[in-house]
Amino acid sequence: MPTFYAYLQGEQGEFPDQTPGDYRLASFVGVIGSDQLVTGPIFDTANVDDLHEVLMLVGLRYDEMQPIRRDDGAATRFAWTGFEPILAINPEIVFALNEPAAGDFLLDLKNAAEMIRAIRPNGQGGCVFEIVEPQQA
Repeated sequence: MPTFYAYLQGEQGEFPDQTPGDYRLASFVGVIGSDQLVTGPIFDTANVDDLHEVLMLVGLRYDEMQPIRRDDGAATRFAWTGFEPILAINPEIVFALNEPAAGDFLLDLKNAAEMIRAIRPNGQGGCVFEIVEPQQA
C-alpha cells in the first residue's frame, strides 16, 4: 500500500526503512547555492505508475532522471526542478491522481517549498527528487 511521510516528520526523527518491493520517492527542498537542502516529504509505492504521475505534475520524467548506483548497491535516480511547478500544485490537480497518498505527498511538498521560499525569498529555490528503486527482500 502506498505510504506518504510528511515533511515535518523528518524533523522528528528517522523515516522508516524502505519496504522491499517499493520505490521510494524522496524530496529535498532548498535554495541554489545554499549549503544544505531540507528533507521534504517521502512517498513509497510498489507501483511505478504512481511515480510517473507525481513526476509529470512537477515537469519531470522518470526515464530522464540521472541514474546513479550508491555505495550500498542501491540504484537511484536524481532530478532537480525549480519551485514554480511545485508551487502550482493545488488540491484540484492532485484530486485526479490514482493514489491519494501521491496527492498528499505533492501538497506537503508544496507546503515545504512555500516555507523555504518564505525563509529565503531572494534565493533561487527548488527541489531535488531522488527515487530509490525497489530492493530485493
